[in-house]
Amino acid sequence: LKTAWVSPARGGGTLLSVAVRPGRRTTEFTNISELRRLPLTPAVCADLNAQPRDGEANEELFRLVAKALHIQVSQITLASGGKSREKQLLVCGLTPEELVPRLLEATG
Repeated sequence: LKTAWVSPARGGGTLLSVAVRPGRRTTEFTNISELRRLPLTPAVCADLNAQPRDGEANEELFRLVAKALHIQVSQITLASGGKSREKQLLVCGLTPEELVPRLLEATG
């Protein structure tokens, strides 16, 4: 399954594109059904309850992704977008072929 929101990372692992909206009422993925239907969607969208200060929202994003992918938070690092709403996460230990179905099974 070819998707626009994941790509293989140099040196192993997978880059995951995520668009976040911090300061929301809930923490959840908001476009999983769209990702299932439209593989060229550019990013996974996530609402985060945490505020964008002192890395709180990034940490909450890592926990959300780790839970959905059934991996440890320590397997996720920020590749780019530390203070941006558009982020690239490096997910170690999963190939794009392993990551995509796990994320698409997530309900949020």
